[in-house]
Amino acid sequence: MADIRFRGNLEVVPGLATDVLEIGEDPAVPGSKRFKSIWVKDVHADNVYASNLVGDPDVDGSKNLSFTVNSDAVNGTAENAALVLKSSDGAATRSATFTMDAANLKVTLDRKLDVTGDVVSSGNVSGTWAGTAVSVAKGGTGATDAAAARTNLSAQALDATLTALAAYNTNGLLSQTAADTFAGRSVVGTANKIAVTNGDGVAGNPTIDIDAAYTGQASIVTLGTIATGTWNAGGATLGGPLNVKVVTQSATADVDDTASVVLANTGVGGITLTLPAVSGRTGRVYIFKKINADATALTLDGNGAETIDGAATFAACDAQYDTVTVVCDGDEWHIVSKIIA
Repeated sequence: MADIRFRGNLEVVPGLATDVLEIGEDPAVPGSKRFKSIWVKDVHADNVYASNLVGDPDVDGSKNLSFTVNSDAVNGTAENAALVLKSSDGAATRSATFTMDAANLKVTLDRKLDVTGDVVSSGNVSGTWAGTAVSVAKGGTGATDAAAARTNLSAQALDATLTALAAYNTNGLLSQTAADTFAGRSVVGTANKIAVTNGDGVAGNPTIDIDAAYTGQASIVTLGTIATGTWNAGGATLGGPLNVKVVTQSATADVDDTASVVLANTGVGGITLTLPAVSGRTGRVYIFKKINADATALTLDGNGAETIDGAATFAACDAQYDTVTVVCDGDEWHIVSKIIA
């Protein structure tokens, strides 16, 4: 058994000390008592130096040894206490310093802390962990480096693209504009041509339609039907049959923009069909054909004072199957072909 020294007053509680052998004064500490060994119940300590003790050492029912040290911490002055453990030959020491103030107790070790059991703490632990990796089951990562920690925790590896996406905070359609660079985009229409609803996709799926105010444009490609406006598709190639609207007229009437071919049944008294106004109808084509055998005429009339090949009317279609085709140049109607019996 090596030395046990107490600096200050030491009182042994009666009945607890079972073997105390005094061997003299510690030369380094005048007035101290030096003991060969001391046993307090089942707690055996070698080379323990204690000073500034208050009261008696205490051993509780679990055989824990405790000391009370003088401290002015409650008065606002920090106090230190140190526990020094020495090897039997005095060549090696380990120490723990306890610093207590009015709010905290700080423990400083001069070596690393080796823990073989669980570490349970409700406060903060600072410093560098240099021991065995704490398992995932114990609240750790089971690793000593970041890459292994991500593997153990099934975490995504750090990636510049993911980092950029994490910082992205813009509503709308996502677009990558460069490496690891993102921007919000929206689908927008063109005034009076293309209408877009929910262009950014926030309130619902974007929808694209022909604007209600559409009046035509220089170029358009569509698989649907354009009900109004002008389609100026120069050089268009038809990939299938051309379908035009055909109507039959059996009485005098105004011709509208919905038909391309007009079959006229002139009956016994003949009929007059008035062409629409030339304004806004440049390029408009009509084909007229008399289909009945009665010797009555189909008369075409310009709108108001407008003319057909310079004349106010054209009345030559008076035999069955007589046909005439007219086109508008924006100023008047021109006959481009006719078949007259």
